[in-house]
Amino acid sequence: MRKSSFKVPHLKGCFTMTRYNLLLLLSFFVLIQTKIYAQLPTFNLNVNVTNQTCFGNGSLSFSVTGVDPSATVTYAVYRLPDLSNIISITNPTVGLQDGDYQVIATQTLGGESNTQTQTITVLNNITPFEYDVTSIAVDCGASHNISVNVLSGVGVTYEIFQGPVTYPIQGSPIFTNAPPGVYKIRVFNDCGVGSVKTFTVLSGSTQIAIGDGQVLGEIPSCTTLIASNTLTASVSTLSYPLTLTYTVHPPDGSTSFTLTQTVSSGDPDQITVSQTMPSYDGQVFTYDLVIVDNCGGVFIKNDNSIQAVLNAIFTKTLAVCGTYFLKLSVNGFVAPYTVTFTASPSGFNPNAYNASHPTFTQNSNSYGSVSNAVPFGDYAVTVTDGCGNVATATINIALTPAEPNANFTPFPGCESYKSKVVIQIPDYKIVTAIITVAPAGFPYPLPYNVTGFINYLGKVIIPELSNGVYQIVLTDNCGNTYPPFEFVVPDLKTKVVTTSRGNCTLNGRSSLRLMGENTTLTSVVMIEAPTDFTASSLPYDVSFNIAADGNFYMDDLPIGNYKFTVTDNCNYVNTVTRYLVKYTIDSSSFEVIPQCGSFKLKFDHVSNGGLQKFWLQRYNPISGNWEHPSFGTPYPENTLPNEFNSQSIQANATTLNLTQIGEFRIMKSFETFQSGTPEPLYCGSGVPL
Repeated sequence: MRKSSFKVPHLKGCFTMTRYNLLLLLSFFVLIQTKIYAQLPTFNLNVNVTNQTCFGNGSLSFSVTGVDPSATVTYAVYRLPDLSNIISITNPTVGLQDGDYQVIATQTLGGESNTQTQTITVLNNITPFEYDVTSIAVDCGASHNISVNVLSGVGVTYEIFQGPVTYPIQGSPIFTNAPPGVYKIRVFNDCGVGSVKTFTVLSGSTQIAIGDGQVLGEIPSCTTLIASNTLTASVSTLSYPLTLTYTVHPPDGSTSFTLTQTVSSGDPDQITVSQTMPSYDGQVFTYDLVIVDNCGGVFIKNDNSIQAVLNAIFTKTLAVCGTYFLKLSVNGFVAPYTVTFTASPSGFNPNAYNASHPTFTQNSNSYGSVSNAVPFGDYAVTVTDGCGNVATATINIALTPAEPNANFTPFPGCESYKSKVVIQIPDYKIVTAIITVAPAGFPYPLPYNVTGFINYLGKVIIPELSNGVYQIVLTDNCGNTYPPFEFVVPDLKTKVVTTSRGNCTLNGRSSLRLMGENTTLTSVVMIEAPTDFTASSLPYDVSFNIAADGNFYMDDLPIGNYKFTVTDNCNYVNTVTRYLVKYTIDSSSFEVIPQCGSFKLKFDHVSNGGLQKFWLQRYNPISGNWEHPSFGTPYPENTLPNEFNSQSIQANATTLNLTQIGEFRIMKSFETFQSGTPEPLYCGSGVPL
């Protein structure tokens, strides 16, 4: 098994730096005066807090009122919960991290003194710093422009310190003319913290995807069509000009011929190109398309199948009160074309719904509008274009019966017997709503008018209704009155969420948390367990593991399947099952990669530990302590590592720019549950990985 500690030796030809620890000695002197003073007045202490926006930049400042003018005031600052060690006596106190602090101000005069105390919290207002990196090819892929895009926080300076070329620290987030290769990019935020990402610039120029050939809309003449293809760029942008060569294969097998054109400019990401070619009386034929871009890239789309065929399609669009108007779309036509209705409902006059009927030039036309709906019934048309080509289209417009519906949003926890209720009628707006039937206990006399709960969309939104059966009478904006609509508001129902974490002992046992959603648990009974569970016979009342926060915690359980009946403070009983798993490590390894003046640490670790954290420490052979690699702060053995005494590192990643030398070790901690308490148990505290 790989050991968790390793040594990084001195590197020849490189220099190292030594960090000295400065010890600040605080001495207090008591000045004894012989004069006798009267009792000191009670005074007031004011503490102003500056929250942490960068690591360790929080501060506290103090002022007092009502003190004796001859008295001396001193301040002692403690970081809670430690009230034994003063961390500062200065005003202001700076360099604080987020957390709770206690300030004790002491007024002293002669042999008398009195104090005032305040507890204050320094908040963590650090904005997470996140960014991503993109690149765009220039010079036909010979180089790229690399761009840093800050997603969260503030980027101040940018550099590339490793790659085919490097860039010194600069204020711009764009690095120009970078050749293909692997780059290390470092961005410093407004706290002076640098974040490093590796970014690979791929070689090669733009790739162009050519879409299938299509005939769209109007065609130029009875003997020609316009073939269209959509070009989409990948890797980079389209490099204009584009030279297009079409090889047309006539449907009669005669000799193929070519057509060429040049597209000098256009959208950098996507463009639709088109070419006029013979239509061959509507027969199917094919063409090949070859595109050469400005960088000499060649892109081919063979066997584009195409046909100039007149076609027509009817669609319907919703108007008012459940009615519709028509839309006729025509494609592959030579303008103008005429429309003849060969079937329509009684009383339908096309010109009353489209004054341009029967002759059109555009490819889409409407009959009717939102305020001018067509009659219900069957419609059929014949479309004849300028070349005599004919197409037909049919559609049925029918009245769709409208049915009200209701949606429910239950309240959380013990109030889930109440719901927010939304009632609507598809394609209509409700204008009046009256509840005529309600369950016992409904607080209003029936019938109850809820028209005031209708919103501008014509929906009835009632903020709160208790469980039970209701009926409501609705009228819509078209004057339709509906039979009483019945809906049922759901009864009380709560939910229990289960979470399992491996046990610290790594002996094949596990731990469990049961947590109510917006409820607290009052009873938990184990009704099924694996055969390895021998603590008690089943059913086993384990309610003693319900903690003060109302959740259930139980540790040291054999792995396997469990079932519980859980009662919450709403007196609702849930049955929950959970398969408990043990803590397992799938893989764990590290690699030290020496560099001049620094080293990289490649660390991989995969396990199912909950809320895992990993820490790097360096051994001090003089003091015999393991310490923070940079700060030199000693790590107290058998405690949970933190940012003060250990350097946080990420698993399955490479930690860059480690400049220290010596013997190192990696520590790991993860959380599991303890029986009967919400306080997590930190596994691995003080134990090397």
